[in-house]
Amino acid sequence: ILLPPAVANDLSAGELRLILLHELGHLRRRDVWTNWALSLLQAIHWFNPLIWWAFRRIRIEAERACDAWVLRRAGSEVSEDYGQALIRLLKSTSKRPPVPGVIGVIESRRDLRRRIALIGRFSGKRNRLAVAGAALLFAALAVVNVDHAIAQQTSQSETEQSPEPDLTKAGNQQVAEIMKTFGGR
Repeated sequence: ILLPPAVANDLSAGELRLILLHELGHLRRRDVWTNWALSLLQAIHWFNPLIWWAFRRIRIEAERACDAWVLRRAGSEVSEDYGQALIRLLKSTSKRPPVPGVIGVIESRRDLRRRIALIGRFSGKRNRLAVAGAALLFAALAVVNVDHAIAQQTSQSETEQSPEPDLTKAGNQQVAEIMKTFGGR
């Protein structure tokens, strides 16, 4: 975790703890490796705007996931302190140029506003609708996969059970009849 000394001096011990806890969340989630892989894929697919959009969304969601992880560990009562720490960190780092391959604190002002709003509304409870939707999606995919496997197995067993007709014998008889008709042997 790279943190310039000037930034560390601008933050209180509690704010520094929250920022470092956030960075620990990135390490536990392996976001650094994910960002390197995304950067490589983005270099290969530089021409695809959908890839750029998807990778930006992945990075934003990684930040939100780490914010939620921090608040679950530190407790929702520190949400205001955590939001203030992010704002102070932004103020102290906004004067420095970005470093390639390093996870940024904030992608844009709009993202920061959304993050602060989510941090302020954090309750520690999971969104039941999102959990139910994910469970329903998982169940639907499982049913589709099982149905597909059963259909393949049924098709395969039908193919194995029905013997193919002996076309050579029938074909030879038809050829002999045609030859007789046209005066052949």
